[in-house]
Amino acid sequence: MKTDPSEVAVIYSHDDDQHVEKVIQFTNFLRENGFDASMDVFLRQNETAIDFNEMMIKLITSANKAIIILSPIYKEKAENFAGGVGKEYRIVNDEISKKKDKYILVTFCSLSATSVESILPNGLNGREVIDLNEDAKEKYQRLFSKLNNSPDYLFSPINGKKTETSPKIIRKFSLTPRISREDVFSRVRKLQVENKQLWNLYGPNSLIALNNPISQAAETWNDVKEKKIIPNNRAIISILEESEFIMTANEIEIFTRFKIHADAFERNQVSRQDSKAVPTFPIDFEEMINKEMMDHAH
Repeated sequence: MKTDPSEVAVIYSHDDDQHVEKVIQFTNFLRENGFDASMDVFLRQNETAIDFNEMMIKLITSANKAIIILSPIYKEKAENFAGGVGKEYRIVNDEISKKKDKYILVTFCSLSATSVESILPNGLNGREVIDLNEDAKEKYQRLFSKLNNSPDYLFSPINGKKTETSPKIIRKFSLTPRISREDVFSRVRKLQVENKQLWNLYGPNSLIALNNPISQAAETWNDVKEKKIIPNNRAIISILEESEFIMTANEIEIFTRFKIHADAFERNQVSRQDSKAVPTFPIDFEEMINKEMMDHAH
């Protein structure tokens, strides 16, 4: 949740006049963007004979946010607890773990040319450092989001329904060379195409049966089923059962429906049950086989 911008303490080391001037410009830039940023140069304008150490300690402890401008000289002074930087660094070390959203580490140095280790005091190792050179390319999005306690990205809420995955099928142990998916589906397709052609030529809905109901079509069809279609179905089932490890869970489900159809079709041939007792051939089985072969063709 966003918080209203409040006082921001800018902490740095007096590396040289050029560096101090850049810090002044940066502090003014924050103020121009709505943040009540303060630094020692800004504060000393309002008091005479000011105690800088006391002033900065009060500023750092009372501020809602504190920006630490890292540099090689800041690192050296902080690690040696030297001067004003050393006193401020003691406060930082004491608070940074307790107030997790208060301290923001930035640098004017380009981290593409300067290593983080050369500017980051040992006590702050592992913490995020904003390269202002890079952040400027995004209009200081990271800096402002941290000052406002607002997220960089708007993540979606957690969906109440988790996406499920299908476990991989462990193939049966075999010392024979593993057959490829393309080979398996190619063998099945040849058998399936033959069955379909036989059905179209001799099945109950074939032109022969429809044009001449009293012909020997029914007898021929029974012979074709027994000698060709049923053996082909058995071969298809055998091939795919031995190769289930190459199939997805959805493909195995479709194959299972084909097995149910083939088993009922064969039993009906033996016991002459009502044709309605035989589940219809699953069209998606044929589509599955054809799709696989088309995918390989491309």
